[in-house]
Amino acid sequence: MEDVPPGADYCIKVSGDSMEPYIKDGSYAYVKRNADLSDFDVGVFFLDGDVLVKQVVTDPLKNVYLLSANPKREDANRTILHDSSSTLVCLGRVIIGKLPQPNYV
Repeated sequence: MEDVPPGADYCIKVSGDSMEPYIKDGSYAYVKRNADLSDFDVGVFFLDGDVLVKQVVTDPLKNVYLLSANPKREDANRTILHDSSSTLVCLGRVIIGKLPQPNYV
């Protein structure tokens, strides 16, 4: 396993290619609990029973967009409307540095 970055509280094994090339399928993502996230930061989210690693954006109406970094996996994006009955919980910020905004947004 890789060296643990400072500030990491836990790590998870990533499954899937939606965050490639930054986080590869089968790699580990190190996570900081209770960290503030800004637009396009990468977080770990619990959404209606699924655990997702995605870039996050919130609009002025408080709608949340969970985005894939991989433009070939735009189909894996999720939109959570401010008035939806979805359960969304941020489990922490992935310690990866700032990723660019996906080129399809």
